[in-house]
Amino acid sequence: MPPALTSLRAFEAVARHLSVTRAAEELGVTQPAVTQRLRGLERQLGVRLVRRDGRRLALTTEGQDYAATLTRAFAQIERGTERVLAARRAGRLTVALLPTLATRWLIPRLAGFHARHPAIEVRLATALSPVAEPPADVDLAIRFGSGRWPGFAADFLMPDDSFPALSPALLKRRPLMRPSDLARHTLLQVAAEPRIGDWPRWLAAAKCPGLEPAGRLSFPSSAQAIEAALAGLGVVMAHRPFVADDLASGRLVAPFALSVPGDGGYWLVARREDAALPRVRAFRDWLLQQVGDRVGVVAEQGKLGRRGAEQAVRVARHQVP
Repeated sequence: MPPALTSLRAFEAVARHLSVTRAAEELGVTQPAVTQRLRGLERQLGVRLVRRDGRRLALTTEGQDYAATLTRAFAQIERGTERVLAARRAGRLTVALLPTLATRWLIPRLAGFHARHPAIEVRLATALSPVAEPPADVDLAIRFGSGRWPGFAADFLMPDDSFPALSPALLKRRPLMRPSDLARHTLLQVAAEPRIGDWPRWLAAAKCPGLEPAGRLSFPSSAQAIEAALAGLGVVMAHRPFVADDLASGRLVAPFALSVPGDGGYWLVARREDAALPRVRAFRDWLLQQVGDRVGVVAEQGKLGRRGAEQAVRVARHQVP
């Protein structure tokens, strides 16, 4: 019966460090556990592997030979594992983004990427509050902000302007000719930061800061508020990336020309050292093509504005400063 792997690991670590204490720290176990595994290995083999030389540990002749064999074997195992993981990572792409952006914008487009790159498995990692530093296993992130993150390469995707939107059926029943007409509607709002201030900001920009609507409905996420608007429950304060497809298809309409720009935009972000990886480049090129192809559609909707449209065109040409 071959020795247990834990015992072999314990001896190999002791042989490298010539210290039970440091071996225990490396393996994440207690010193008595390392000693017990070492003694058990020696009993099983019937030879002494380690001896004390005064206050220090030393390897016996048999221990030196055996340690050299184990070190080579563990190195081979490590190299083989790295090759397997590298091959696996080469075919898997992890993208981090907000849940609503994933549901309402990215997922409907992923079929196109899969058709072009069937060997790349896309894995989405969503969080309500994206961390400033994506975990090491995240290849790309779609982040909101200014586009300036040290150590990261960033490509602008789209602005984050906001404006009222509702279903065509509701608009037909209760026309909206001017912002003050919203007083006859139910306003759908997201009761969470930073969306909780969306309606007050837009109404202030529309010179209707004190407007009192016929009713209000609150939701914990933008996705739920948009679904309520699609169902005809009221008027939602829409953020363009979340409703781009609904506007293009006519499921939602934006009755006013006024939109309020956000404090930043959405950017595709990758660590600089990962930006040249084939899977990362493939996704970046495909996604930038997606936003570039929609420049004309967005411009026709009249909501992007000249500055935003020019920026989007630069993105399509890969000329974002």
